[in-house]
Amino acid sequence: WNIIFFAAITALVFRVLPLAFHRSSLLSNKDGSVYRFLNYSSQAMMGYIVFDSSFGSQDITTWTKNFHGIQALQLTLLALCFIWIVCTRRQLTGLLLFMGIYAVGILAVGGA
Repeated sequence: WNIIFFAAITALVFRVLPLAFHRSSLLSNKDGSVYRFLNYSSQAMMGYIVFDSSFGSQDITTWTKNFHGIQALQLTLLALCFIWIVCTRRQLTGLLLFMGIYAVGILAVGGA
């Protein structure tokens, strides 16, 4: 949980920092290396949060040996989320949408 909390705070800071210093020529240049670094860093942190939430600390061998229906749901939703983000370029919307679908799917399976 500490790593996820740190990653979430870091992603938030890297997303808010360009907005807070929008008058700075260093951060307002969207083609600049600082802006791209902050943008890619926040995307990497969000990706790590999603990966760690989905698969935990399992390696590929352990994961394939213990493959169940929930892993198929996770892979399907991750693939659909990726396609959504590529098509719409809305990362946070896609993340929230598919996390909601995942939560509903878990509740439906757990409630049955």
